Amino acid sequence: MLLHPVHDVIAGCTGIGESLIRPRWQREPPQRPRHDTNWVAFGVQTINQDAWAAEGEGFSARHEQIEFLCSFYGPDAMDNVARFTTTAQLSANLELAEYYGLYYGSCSQITPAPVLLNEQYYNRYDVTVEYRRRVELRYDVLTVSSTAVDLHNDVGMPKQHVVITE
Repeated sequence: MLLHPVHDVIAGCTGIGESLIRPRWQREPPQRPRHDTNWVAFGVQTINQDAWAAEGEGFSARHEQIEFLCSFYGPDAMDNVARFTTTAQLSANLELAEYYGLYYGSCSQITPAPVLLNEQYYNRYDVTVEYRRRVELRYDVLTVSSTAVDLHNDVGMPKQHVVITE
């Protein structure tokens, strides 16, 4: 659920083809694109939850800060990551993320991180983008109309059986 909206925001910000914006960690990773192809790998890096959940009857809510690590590859990787960090803050892209319940927080500095594969360096630039969201849980609260309890003590008094009714 978290990856789909970020995938769409990256596509909207960069113009990179949707099939070339890939989840970073996959059970069966697809073949790496050619050296001369621009593409992105992204994934959830951290999820920080606030310390206290708001509670009510049958309701719990908390806020999360979610950091996504986005790695841009290819001959135009530096331009694409710069375009992403700039346009992620434009209203159309903010609205797209907000449609999914994600609210833009910030982007980190851009870090060059070239990759050596088969004796050849691939351009790679990393950036972390932070989004926030509110997570709400709703659940049924069952009312106990009656119960029976055995009371035990450690001072020698006899065990008591108590029935509590509404």
